[in-house]
Amino acid sequence: MAIDHLNAAKARLIYYSRRAKDELRDGGLGILLWRILVKLLAPLGELSIDILYERDLGAEIAPISARADLTIRHATEADIDAILALEEWPVSEDSEAADEDGENEDGEDALSLVRRVYRDRLARGEICFLAYVGAELVHSNWMCRKWGEAVPGHPVVLLPGEIYETDAFTAQAWRRYGIQKFVHNEMLRFAQSSGYRRAYTMANFERLRSRKGSLRLGYTRYGVVLWFLPRRTWRIVMIRLSGRLDILFRQYAARPASERPAALNTPASGSEPGM
Repeated sequence: MAIDHLNAAKARLIYYSRRAKDELRDGGLGILLWRILVKLLAPLGELSIDILYERDLGAEIAPISARADLTIRHATEADIDAILALEEWPVSEDSEAADEDGENEDGEDALSLVRRVYRDRLARGEICFLAYVGAELVHSNWMCRKWGEAVPGHPVVLLPGEIYETDAFTAQAWRRYGIQKFVHNEMLRFAQSSGYRRAYTMANFERLRSRKGSLRLGYTRYGVVLWFLPRRTWRIVMIRLSGRLDILFRQYAARPASERPAALNTPASGSEPGM
């Protein structure tokens, strides 16, 4: 019995050592330490750092290539289940895994919530770009023209002439083929040809490749926000670390000041106000 416990502990130690090594390789010590802090606070709530980016669409956007033969089209409501399956949601009717993450306050399981979010996006005119290799759906990416989910309770609300790229996903087997970068670039070219003048996107601090990818596509950093959402409440705490957060507060701009949620601002040299 003691030997079994020792072997189990050894196996766990090897697993976590390899995982730490992978995280150090992919993101460095800073990201590894941040992930440890996020996990320590997980019983109390959700902690995150998100980085907003902007891109001027006034200059010419050159086409780029991907290491795959892709066909791109816009999604319809009939494609929602295929998008969910691509994202590895359990969409079969006999699956019991759909509510693994629990229900929201309205009794809606996670899968139903995401399906409703996607359906609502299409209904209000947002565009989902689908990329295929042959008949296989390998990537999806959303271009929002009115508003899109970002920080909980604080969507990116868009003005005329603006778009917001979000929720890109590539099938596991097709990653490292440059597909996301290709589709995102085609999205920007489409937006530019349709008269849009500015694009926004957001990347989580832990996703180093997404952050680098945004910069390679011509985006510049717009603002950085640290937020904490305690469990069983929507009273989010937001701290501006740098830059601007105004696009996260546009939905409150028409309300009296007493009704607007506050973002806590830390001093940032050369940065503009977060509100």
